Amino acid sequence: MNKRVYVAIDLGASGGRVIAGWIEDGEIKLDILHRFDNGPVFTDGVFRWPWSAILDGIRVGMMEAGRRFGAALRSVGVDTWGVDYGLVDCEGRLRSEPVAYRDTRTDGMMEQVFAQAPRDEVYRITGIQFLGFNTLYQLMAERNAGEGLGRAEHLLFIPDLIHAWLSGVAVNEYTIASTSQMLDVQTRDWSSRLLNVVGAPRRLFPRLVMPGDVIGTLRSEWARAWGIPDMRVVAPPSHDTASAVVAVPFVDSESVYLSSGTWSLMGVELPEPMTGEAAYRYGFTNEGGAYHTIRLLKNICGMWIIQECRKAWMAGGEPLSFEQIRAESNQAPPFVSFIDPDDPVFATPGDMPARIQAYCRETGQPVPLTRGAMARCVFESLAMRYRAVLGMLEDLTGRTYQRIHIVGGGAMNEVVNQYTAEATGREVEAGPVEATSLGNLAVQMISDGVVADLAEARAMIRRSTDLQLFAPRQPEIWRRAYEGYIKATAATSRL
Repeated sequence: MNKRVYVAIDLGASGGRVIAGWIEDGEIKLDILHRFDNGPVFTDGVFRWPWSAILDGIRVGMMEAGRRFGAALRSVGVDTWGVDYGLVDCEGRLRSEPVAYRDTRTDGMMEQVFAQAPRDEVYRITGIQFLGFNTLYQLMAERNAGEGLGRAEHLLFIPDLIHAWLSGVAVNEYTIASTSQMLDVQTRDWSSRLLNVVGAPRRLFPRLVMPGDVIGTLRSEWARAWGIPDMRVVAPPSHDTASAVVAVPFVDSESVYLSSGTWSLMGVELPEPMTGEAAYRYGFTNEGGAYHTIRLLKNICGMWIIQECRKAWMAGGEPLSFEQIRAESNQAPPFVSFIDPDDPVFATPGDMPARIQAYCRETGQPVPLTRGAMARCVFESLAMRYRAVLGMLEDLTGRTYQRIHIVGGGAMNEVVNQYTAEATGREVEAGPVEATSLGNLAVQMISDGVVADLAEARAMIRRSTDLQLFAPRQPEIWRRAYEGYIKATAATSRL
């Protein structure tokens, strides 16, 4: 059989990749065609995504796909972070570059929404965790600014925008739409109640498509320019976490996943949502997954904090790798100070080392002074936060989970992987690192009929991945340290 090649366009909050994948000897092989930076920038006082640069990066990757694989290319699909969107006119043109979720325009918007739709009602409708940058609150900001949602033709989430650019067809993909906090979690369609609250007309939202649906074919001008004949544009799980969960190499139902990157997302896969009092109180989210599943999970501020620390430490021009940061953290004494990674003080860009020191000072803890001490504080605190969220998850589902699957870029951080095993007392299995792209590609392969279903895809991904195992070594020491973490963060913790 001739090789069939699929392309995943995977955009994270700081960088994008165009990756080709195919099946060979029962495994999925990957070829990274192009990497590019796509971090948000301040433009006229607003934090925006550099849209032209993003499309240029995709063009380079797709041209490389055409050069290397040509007629073997079968389909392409896009996954990105959640909640952000662009408004397009009747000709499909962006009215302005999309605003990034870390912009401050949503400050105070939650309270304005809740004045019209109470907080508990919003949760009952959507089942989505309350995050101040959710699309619901971004649209309230648009309404207040008089931007005129009614003058736009469509609201398209970031992957929807790129799918439309590739195919000329405007759709909203289900998993990315579910992050908006505007989708009814029971009907899996838009909530007219919440659309009315923010003044968003229903016609703004084109048809919803599910992972694996064919959106269209590559536009002829791109096909000619990139040397790619007759290529389909297929919706993967367009929320990057939904694609990553597809690639979790589960072997049983006694496991949780932890998608680890700029954000950490810990949860389980369920057939139906959980929107009861406990889920509401714990702040869990019910996001759409592939093949009619629900991803019950909690968002945790992941590697973002150490990424921002690295930027600050490199401000003087000194090169500094993450490997060096981890090595320095290992030289620092353990369990000296803790932070609550989900405290809002750490959520926005800025001088993160100073914020860590201020948090420790204000909570009566020793103030870390060196890079290693601050990094150790962040890494240990993340592992402790994972333990806390695991406890909530077990309480919600009434189950005990024996294994944590860590996937994504954070799976390369062996220090945090071991700390997670220690803090939770569970076996940790790390990998695949390229989970998001693998999940994206796997759904395209299922859509094309070369992989039977999700179970076969996960078995293939497991065969294709070198997994690392981490077991707890000092459970009693970490149990006592966890008590110190709870005490240190009690004043700021929101569960």
